Amino acid sequence: MVDKDIQLFHMSDILELEETAIGTDCECPKCLQRAKHVSWEKAEGGAVNRYWRMFCIHCGHVDTNDIF
Repeated sequence: MVDKDIQLFHMSDILELEETAIGTDCECPKCLQRAKHVSWEKAEGGAVNRYWRMFCIHCGHVDTNDIF
């Protein structure tokens, strides 16, 4: 039960951070059209880790260093 509570807290933390993520335009490496690059930080185990996600609305290509 305790592990589930911790996971729910952690996921709500992620959602809040994603809402305040910083996005910029970039070029999709697959179709070379305009894509979005979003980066954010998560506090995990006493450390602040930086994550990013790139997604293209033209071809659907997604790349990320996030594990979720």
